Amino acid sequence: MLPVYRHPEIHPAIYTPLFLYVHDLKHDRDYIINFCHSQALSVDILLVKEWVKTLEIIYTPDRKAFNHFCYNAHTRDLNLVEMPEIKKTNHTVNQYSQRFYEDIDLNNIIPVVKHLEQCQEIYQAYSNIINKYQPNPYHQDLSDVFWFIERNAIKVNSAFERYFELKRPFLSLINSWVFSQYNLNTTTGRPSNTFNSLNFAALNKENGCRSVFIPRNDFLIELDLTAYHPTLIAQKVGYESKTGDIYQDFADEFGMDRAEAKNLVFKQLYGHIFDQYKDFEFFKLTQNLIQEYWKVFENKGKVMIPETGKVFLKKDLGAMNPQKLFNYIIQHTETFNNVAILKEMFYLLNSRASKVILYTYDAVLIDAAKEDKEIIKQILNIFEQKQLKIKISYGTDYNNLSSL
Repeated sequence: MLPVYRHPEIHPAIYTPLFLYVHDLKHDRDYIINFCHSQALSVDILLVKEWVKTLEIIYTPDRKAFNHFCYNAHTRDLNLVEMPEIKKTNHTVNQYSQRFYEDIDLNNIIPVVKHLEQCQEIYQAYSNIINKYQPNPYHQDLSDVFWFIERNAIKVNSAFERYFELKRPFLSLINSWVFSQYNLNTTTGRPSNTFNSLNFAALNKENGCRSVFIPRNDFLIELDLTAYHPTLIAQKVGYESKTGDIYQDFADEFGMDRAEAKNLVFKQLYGHIFDQYKDFEFFKLTQNLIQEYWKVFENKGKVMIPETGKVFLKKDLGAMNPQKLFNYIIQHTETFNNVAILKEMFYLLNSRASKVILYTYDAVLIDAAKEDKEIIKQILNIFEQKQLKIKISYGTDYNNLSSL
C-alpha cells in the first residue's frame, strides 16, 4: 500500500492523500482507491480507513508516513529492511514533476493512470524485499514513536518567516504550525531531522530563531540528558562510577576541574584514548569493548546489534577504524535506548494535552500543560529508573528556557 499526496514531498500529516495505491499480493492485482484526484470517482476515505484497520498484513515503503494516513499495528516498514533503487522511468511523471515542482497540486495535475504506472514500478522494486521480510518489533517501535512526534507539529509565532525563508512553505507549514520529519534510514540508524530546508536538530542558538517556536499549552519543557554517551558506555561495559558522574570520576583521579575533564573524556571517546589516561578504569573497559567489536568486524565483515537486528556491514561502510565503528554503534545504542524511553512517555501522555514535539538525540522537547503536572513527574521517573541524569529547562519559547 502506498498513499499518494497532493505533492510528492509534502508532509503526510498535513492533507488527506489524493489516493491509495494497493497491490493485492494474493491475486497479483493493482488498484487505485481514489479520494481527491480530479480524474477518478471518489471513495469515502473513512470507509477505506476502517477497511485498512482490518487487514492482517500490510507492506509499505515507509510505515511512519503510512501511519499519518491510517494506523494498523500490522503495517510492515520495508525501508527499514532495505531501500531499493527506484529508477522512476515514467517520462510523463518526470516531465510534470520538473515543470510543476513548486505547485502544491503537482500530483493532481499528473494523470491518474500515470500514477498507477509509477506505483507499479515502486511495487516491483520492493517485491523481493517483501518475499524475504522478517518482522522486527524494534522497527515497528522506531516508526511509531517518531510518527507520534511528527503528528503533534510545533506551534510557531508570526516571526517564523523572518528567520526561516522556505522556498516552498506549503510542504511543511500550515497556518501557525510547522511539521518536522525524521529520516530513519541513516547509516547508524540515528534519525536525522532536516525537512524542507529546516534542520530541527541544529537550530541556531545565537540569532534568536528558536524564539519562534512556542507552546500550544502553557510552556515548553526540555529534558536534556547529561553525559549521555559516557553513561550508556558505562552501562554497556559495567563501569561503576564512584561519584555518579564519569566526568567527576576522571577529574578526581587526575586532579583537574570537571569542565576540563569533560572536554578530555569527549576527545578520547570520539578520537583515541591518550596514553597517560589509558589506566583509568572507564577507559580500560571501553577500550576492551572497542577491540571486541573491531575483531568481530574484521573477522566476519559485519557487526550485528542483537537488540535491534541492525547490521553494520564492512562492504557498506567504506574506510573504518575501531573508534569510528564504536561511535556508530553507540549512536545506534542511543537511538534504541531513546525509542524505549519515548514509548513509555507516549503511554503516559496518551489522550493528554501535553505533547512531545521535538527530539534531538540527547534532548526531548515537551509542549506542556499545567494540568499534566503529575504526568510530567512520572516522565521524570522514567529517566531516574534508567539511571540517566537530565537537565530540566522550561519557558514560553524555545529560545528562552530557564534551568529548573
